[in-house]
Amino acid sequence: HLWSLAVEEQFYVVWPLVLVAIARRRGTIGKVAAVTGVAALATAAFGLVAYALGASPELLYYGTVTNASPLLVGATLAMVWRPARLARLAQPLRRSTVEIGAAAALAGVLVAALLLDGTGHAFYLGGQLVVSLMVAVLMALVVLPTPSVVGLVFENSIVRWVGTRSYAIYLWHWPALVLMRGSRPELAEWWIAPAAVAATFALSELSWRVVERPTRRLGTGRPTTTWTTIALGLVAASLLVCVVFVASPAKVTGQWPPREVVQAELAAKGELYGSPVTGRGTVGAGGATVDTVQAGSVTLKRPKGLVVFVGDSVLLGASAGVVDTIGEPVIVDAKVGRYSRELVSTVAELERTDRLGPTVVLHVGQNGPFTRADLRDVMRIAGEDRKVYFINSAVSRDWAEPTDDMLLHNLPDYPNARMIDWKSVSQGHAEYFVADGVHLTPDGITAFSELIRAAMFERTRAAAK
Repeated sequence: HLWSLAVEEQFYVVWPLVLVAIARRRGTIGKVAAVTGVAALATAAFGLVAYALGASPELLYYGTVTNASPLLVGATLAMVWRPARLARLAQPLRRSTVEIGAAAALAGVLVAALLLDGTGHAFYLGGQLVVSLMVAVLMALVVLPTPSVVGLVFENSIVRWVGTRSYAIYLWHWPALVLMRGSRPELAEWWIAPAAVAATFALSELSWRVVERPTRRLGTGRPTTTWTTIALGLVAASLLVCVVFVASPAKVTGQWPPREVVQAELAAKGELYGSPVTGRGTVGAGGATVDTVQAGSVTLKRPKGLVVFVGDSVLLGASAGVVDTIGEPVIVDAKVGRYSRELVSTVAELERTDRLGPTVVLHVGQNGPFTRADLRDVMRIAGEDRKVYFINSAVSRDWAEPTDDMLLHNLPDYPNARMIDWKSVSQGHAEYFVADGVHLTPDGITAFSELIRAAMFERTRAAAK
């Protein structure tokens, strides 16, 4: 969660130094604004080109350069739309122009908030820059002396309250949501969301009063008693302790050290399953081959040949259980934080290096949407002779349901593809998940592995004696 705050902090540290350097060279503010505007466009173009060339999602989503355009657009606006010039800037603008422009910009921002996804294609194909420009237009028009309906909306006391506490709201909203989901995974999303919003507002008000506002006063040079300073320190420390206490799961069995961390360390040493590791995050299974499993009067027969699993940290954490259940030969290519978009390139690399077996299993929808285009690319690479299974995700994210719908509607077009519905099987089983509501407990790993086996293994009825 703190990565975006880190990007902000880099801007707060670097940008003043840039302005000081320019001021010493006696550069005019107009020239600085022009250079800043060009830099905003350049960083946006860099992100677009990087996305088109298939750059890693980590660079695109977390990178400072790829996230610089909104900051630079704001910096440009601050230099061009100065308060001392607002009255003169507003003179040639009619009230109707301000009204229409502000309303259109606000509508555009609201539509983007509803439709634009930080993991979707549109965000990286200019969406981020477009939203930044719409926000800049909205801000420029609502601060004009010319009265407008949109301006009056933003002068509302509730909106102003949100504005003054916006930093704290951003800081607390994600931890509040994660803690709500993790501590009460059995609750419906419609209940969790408003509860998280209420908790966010309460925490934001508290931190604004006991941390932000007192800190600003300390910076004004006003005398402050030692006891006040001590009290502020105690409040801040108490908040930190409370957050750590609330965030700590009540039950840590099977969570520490985290299973995926242990698996990653073993894989890095080439010790996972007692066989060498080939490729980053790729492990081969050693041990007994499981050809058939007797289950009452039904015999489950293992698919012939190599079974290849591709996924993220959930699959990595469950890999030992999956391999034990499915049996050799198996390749598990799992990577912490792997985006759905990376699954296609991983499958392509496995096929290129002749390591894509006749059975392929992908865990999709964990970190971003798995789209129809992604499905088409995977099936093209796999070809018609391989069996391909898609395990859906149990995470409560915006993209999970659209990914499920896409699979249900499009998998029938591929006779050799099938969906493994982990979401339905795991629903209502809080004991399957650790505190984050995503990664699996030992019980969850067993259920996950057995579901895969039940879907993959051929069923043959045993002959009656």
